[in-house]
Amino acid sequence: DRFLYIADVGGEPVGFFDFEINENAGHFVVYVSPANRGKGVSRQILSEAFQLGEVIKVDVLDVNVEADNIRSIKLLTDVGFKREGVDEEGMLIYKKYKPFFSQD
Repeated sequence: DRFLYIADVGGEPVGFFDFEINENAGHFVVYVSPANRGKGVSRQILSEAFQLGEVIKVDVLDVNVEADNIRSIKLLTDVGFKREGVDEEGMLIYKKYKPFFSQD
């Protein structure tokens, strides 16, 4: 299964997440338009991803991040994601296990 969530501000799209389910894991990609970065849109999108993960009952959420994307890495670690490796393209792999709304 696959889900697409569009984040909007005042009815205007400002970002999205693409969420794909593989067995008991939800893998997602997040994008926020450059003009809307640093305004809490990514945090809103992560909250939606957590809710979706709870509803569809996955055990882990994972996201790949470019190593130089310091803002995204900080946000992910702030909400409880842990770095768990590097993929074949050099992207950092971050995962968060249930419960998704806990920040441990």
